[in-house]
Amino acid sequence: MKPKNKINAGIVAVILFIIFAIVLLIQFVLKLTGHSPTDVQILYIAFGVIISYLLVMSYNLGQFVGEVRASMIITKNSFRKLSMEITELRKKIQ
Repeated sequence: MKPKNKINAGIVAVILFIIFAIVLLIQFVLKLTGHSPTDVQILYIAFGVIISYLLVMSYNLGQFVGEVRASMIITKNSFRKLSMEITELRKKIQ
């Protein structure tokens, strides 16, 4: 049984991405209007956005790989059953 209050890593990565993206947009607006953020600050936030996006994509890829592996096991079992049924049919025919 899974614990109910377990924090999902994918949700945390998405929240980080959204926060960094909002902060980046705010800093761009401030920079365009002539306010305080320096270029280095904007680059740090941009790197944060890129890294958080990569975290989200790697988490989603990991989930996809897990689903593919489960699907492969199910498919392999289905082919085994089909093979057994075919051999039974061959025995009945002969």
